[in-house]
Order: sequence, then C-alpha cells, then structure tokens
Amino acid sequence: PTESQSTAWKYTWGFCWDDTTQGAALLYAINTGKTEWIDHISHHLDYWIDGYGGKKVDYTPDGLAYLMNWGSLRHAANTCWIAEVACDTIFKDDASKCKKYEEWAKGQMDYMFGDNGNKMSYVLGMGDNQPSAFHHRTASGIHDDHWNDLGKPASAMTTGSGDEWQTEYAHTLYGALVGGPDLDDFHNDVTKDYIYNEVTDDYNAGFCGDLAGLYHFYGAKGKEFE
Repeated sequence: PTESQSTAWKYTWGFCWDDTTQGAALLYAINTGKTEWIDHISHHLDYWIDGYGGKKVDYTPDGLAYLMNWGSLRHAANTCWIAEVACDTIFKDDASKCKKYEEWAKGQMDYMFGDNGNKMSYVLGMGDNQPSAFHHRTASGIHDDHWNDLGKPASAMTTGSGDEWQTEYAHTLYGALVGGPDLDDFHNDVTKDYIYNEVTDDYNAGFCGDLAGLYHFYGAKGKEFE
C-alpha cells in the first residue's frame, strides 16, 4: 500500500496481526538488499521515533510510543522488534542509525518493565507493582463465567448465586505482557476492561522477540537475567 495521496510506500501505522505490511517490507529488504526497501524501513522507524514526512506516532507523557488504545504496548513492542531485527541485518553496518533505533527500543521496553510514572511493570510476575486484574480466563482458575467477578463480594457480583467468590487468581501468568495504558498513561486495573488488561499471543509475540534482541545487543549483566 501507499501513503494517502502519495506514491510513497506506506510507512505509517504498525506491524500487527491484521497489517503485516512492515514485517513483509523488512523481509523484502533483507532478502533483496534493495535500497528502496531498506530506506522504507528507516522511514517507518523514524515515523515511530522522531517523525518522518511530517508524520509521527503519538507519545504518552511518560514516553510510550502510542499508536492506539487496543494493545498499546503490543504496537510499541512489535515496532521494537522491527528495529532490533533491522539493526541485526540491513542496518548492521550503520552504527549511528542502529544506536538510535536500539536505544529507542530499549527505552520502550524499560517503560513496559516499570520505567513509567505509574511505576508499574506491565509484565506479569515481574516487579513489585503489576496489573492484578489481567484478562486471562485460564489463569484465573475459575471454571465458568464468574471470572469477571474475581475478588468481589457477593453484593457487588453481577452473576452467580450470591456466594462470595474466589478472591485471587489461581495462577500467575509469568512473563505475559498485558494490553497497556491509554494515551495519558492511565491503566484501568479491572478484569473486564480488556482494552487495558487483555493477554493474547498477538500482544506477546513481538515482545518475546524483543527480549531476545535485548539479550543479543546488551548481553546478560548480573543476576537479573538468570
């Protein structure tokens, strides 16, 4: 696709389950080595970081690159993955460009791990402050549709027999990235508000690649990686 009213390849938006444009462009750049596609990936990453062609992704006050409310962290994580793979392939000989892209990706990952105004780690099982009402039915350990009432007293329940319901999740979903905050860095920690608290394969695929990228570029330092 092209940008609106332009012949330039579309460099805006992000890489996700329903729009794989940028992932395909990166693969094409790697496989062909054509300058046109290498430059395209640079335009896409610049759009996410400091702007390109008069267009730039929004940023929250605390520094999260914010594309949209659904899976805000997912979109940032997927673009970090594009940056890390690009720096290991098509930009590996451009030290200044890779410094810019790698440091940006690390900063976005730091946000996800708690370097934000909420001091919240959006990665379950990590940090002292993390989402307590993530939207994941099996991790709740509840066998039916009462799981949205997890931890509520009988008077506040929306379904069920009126008995007190389970108060804690049965399982910690270690390592899972939740959907994330809104454009104001606000995170509504309520189970049924899945815009903020959803956990999906799509939200975590790029994130897992990012972790491998951080290890690749920065290595393991001390026990925090053990």
